Amino acid sequence: MVSEDARRVAVAELRRTCRRAFENDRRLLLFAATTVLAAPFWYIGGTYVYRFGERIGRGSVAVPIEEFVAGQLSLLAVFTLGIAFLRAVYSTGYPDASDAVLVATSAGDVAVGLVLAECIRILVAVGLPVFVFITLFASGTRDLLLVVTGCVTVGLLVTACVTCGYLSGLVAMPSLRGLSRNARWVLGGTVLLSGVVILSGYEGGNWFGAEFAAARFPINGYVDLFLLGADRGSATSRQVAVAAATAVAFPVAVVAALRRTVSAVWFTTVPDRSEPTADRSRTRHAPFGWSQPSRVAWLQIVRAVRNPHRLVHVLYSGLVILPGFLPAGGGRTEFLRTVLLLLPPTAVVYCAWLSGALFCLNPIGDEGPMYSQLLIAPVSGREIIRGRILAGLCVSVAPTVVVVVALGVVGPISAGQTLTLVLYGVVLSVCAAAVASGLGCLVPATEPTAVSDTREVILPNLVVLGLYSFVVGVVGLVGLLLLFVPSAFRIAVPTYSAEQIQLVGGVGTATVGVAVAVSAYLYAAARFDRYTLS
Repeated sequence: MVSEDARRVAVAELRRTCRRAFENDRRLLLFAATTVLAAPFWYIGGTYVYRFGERIGRGSVAVPIEEFVAGQLSLLAVFTLGIAFLRAVYSTGYPDASDAVLVATSAGDVAVGLVLAECIRILVAVGLPVFVFITLFASGTRDLLLVVTGCVTVGLLVTACVTCGYLSGLVAMPSLRGLSRNARWVLGGTVLLSGVVILSGYEGGNWFGAEFAAARFPINGYVDLFLLGADRGSATSRQVAVAAATAVAFPVAVVAALRRTVSAVWFTTVPDRSEPTADRSRTRHAPFGWSQPSRVAWLQIVRAVRNPHRLVHVLYSGLVILPGFLPAGGGRTEFLRTVLLLLPPTAVVYCAWLSGALFCLNPIGDEGPMYSQLLIAPVSGREIIRGRILAGLCVSVAPTVVVVVALGVVGPISAGQTLTLVLYGVVLSVCAAAVASGLGCLVPATEPTAVSDTREVILPNLVVLGLYSFVVGVVGLVGLLLLFVPSAFRIAVPTYSAEQIQLVGGVGTATVGVAVAVSAYLYAAARFDRYTLS
């Protein structure tokens, strides 16, 4: 199934990935900082998994172990499918230097090499945390053989999801290229919302009234394999054998279908309607008399409208935010009440994240070959950074204010809480955009990524994106707790009252946040002026 040419393509892809990951010392420093900052949350999550495993081992949990494992594997499968599909459409669906590669070997071998490299990348990314959590869960249940069967099962499931997602993205690519730019965004949003609606129908083992055994199909085979190392598994030997054969044969069948499909996709050209036309009569210019930051902001927004592929990294955030609103139980009324309560604060933090993620995570590399021209243009680094911050605020703040106010009218939160959320969101957005500029200038990403056979874009560094998301998420959550639930911090400081915690914690957090934001902004402006392209 894997020829020598396919192996060489996979090795080349993995070497390129490793080179990009380890070629910069600043990138490694950011990765280490992200690991250190995330360590407390890993510890809390691991402790919860271990204790939950102990409760399941004692039989003190009402949820059967089959349902628990099925739920976790289902979330992993949906996440992996979505990531593989999006990466196939926007990044890995075409080989680098396709003219030379496709002349040297067959398209089928190239596709197999690409999907093999993608499987290894995703397995490495999820392998360590999954192995740790499975080990802790197995230690809690006292069934250590679950470590072996669990890791093997997760490996088979991730491989199946990656191959299936890659093939789906490859098949969908010609149709997406044939659509206009706006139609792509509308279609993507519709599919995403439909997936959330379908998943929200899963309640307490039922899926729109269906029994659990049918609802978890086809994940039930992987559940049987996972529980093979536990004494509580209810599957027969025949069911386990069929599940194992299916889990191994499914990726092989998908790869065989990929070999037959890839030539029709790569060697069929469809006009890309999203390419900008040469009609200059529709070009919009910034109004005369605007300040330099305003002109920079206008330019960023116009470039994003003309080429939305530059913002593809923002799409991945939906896979993280939307599953948090899936109902964990109860009826539809309770689910709607929970959404109306949680959506305003979530929208505020997400707005702040968008303010920096849209245009500020790669100020230097995003300019591409025009960076050298900007250095001799009559505009300073501070004006360019301010313009990018202004562009992010213009796009994200106004819609979020409208959404929060509307939800404050129809939802359970009061008018005072709504006004507090709006003001907090504006301040947090400005600080987040400044921090994003500093992180983006710390490790600029200058290598383009192919999102189709005719288009390349420069995306922000993934480590910078992850560290920025972590910082904004943690600070946003801490700020919300200080504003509305200060008593939550009495676990750490029980000698202080909620009012004292709110006053001291709020002033301290605001002071540190503003100081960090100003420092990041000044650093970004100075580094933009003195950076040298290698």
